[in-house]
Amino acid sequence: WRSAYFILSVVCFALVFPFTALVVRRSPQEVGLERFGEGEGLEKQLPHSAQGTEISRVHPLVCFGLIIFLQMVSMVTMGFIQLLPAFGTSQGFTGVMAASLSSLAMAGNTTGKFILGAESDRFGIRPVSFISFSLPLVGFALLLIGDDASYPAAFLVGTTMPAAMVVMPILIQNVYGVLRYERAYTIANVLGNLVWAVSTPFFSLLFERHGNFRGAIACSLLLLCGALVVLHLAFPSREAKKGTTGGREGHFSDRRKHKYYLLERLRK
Repeated sequence: WRSAYFILSVVCFALVFPFTALVVRRSPQEVGLERFGEGEGLEKQLPHSAQGTEISRVHPLVCFGLIIFLQMVSMVTMGFIQLLPAFGTSQGFTGVMAASLSSLAMAGNTTGKFILGAESDRFGIRPVSFISFSLPLVGFALLLIGDDASYPAAFLVGTTMPAAMVVMPILIQNVYGVLRYERAYTIANVLGNLVWAVSTPFFSLLFERHGNFRGAIACSLLLLCGALVVLHLAFPSREAKKGTTGGREGHFSDRRKHKYYLLERLRK
């Protein structure tokens, strides 16, 4: 394993360093540009989609707390992916069979990123958010069955990574707009990474206490169910928004009148 890690570090360095040294710049001024947001009236020039297109039923502070909860759920459940080989071994799988669970999870991760990202442009972020949390929910439920169901389960559990890395950033940007996205996503992502760091040891502790992964799987199922409830209660459907605001375009042309429009509340 030491030799493998050394080779991996050399490959990563060869892939990352040349691009970083040749392409990345310290400031926009190095390429003759202004910093984003530096010009006057930038927010007025941005399209409505760039200023935030999703509204919430709840108070802005509560909404932000719920967004943090969604980010934390996606990253906590992501921590179980590292334990899939151990789960396979606990089920009596051979080493190769247990390791294949991680490969299937990575396949679900890659496939999910492409599909969920594309479908969010087509159908909107709200329905895609439901799908992104429902897929790993089904995956964890299948893990309870075990045996042959573990293979499709591992693939679906892998889709929790696109939920954290693709869907949540898009959701946050649609709620806060590009001008406030950085601050909101930074806080949510930092807290999400903190709980991700302790999720795998926590799941391992549950395994040591109970002798199986059922407790860890049940915990993940409860969190994912909670995420679906939050999405349903906090963010209204497109039809509901049309019914309460007289149409999508009418709402955004007169957004100051909406009690819980997030950008306006944050501006105050």
